[in-house]
Amino acid sequence: MATVCAYCRSNTNKLTREHIWPSCIIKRVPTYKARYSERANKVFSGDLTVADVCDQCNNGPLAHLDAYICKVYDRWFVQFPERGQWLDFDYD
Repeated sequence: MATVCAYCRSNTNKLTREHIWPSCIIKRVPTYKARYSERANKVFSGDLTVADVCDQCNNGPLAHLDAYICKVYDRWFVQFPERGQWLDFDYD
């Protein structure tokens, strides 16, 4: 098992569990019930997590990234456009 944070590469901080999909996305898509793990070759009903980031990164920059992803989802993906509809997709 890796003991180095996948984000900051530190080996001095305790690794914590990180959702593969941000929990805010999971809450916004309630129909997403089953998750498949190719590695385990199983379908799970719970949220998939991985212990590969340290607590400082998980609760710091990665928490900010999760919040940003949810803002993008709320703005652009909560409702799909009609076929043929033109969209201006801006990002920062």
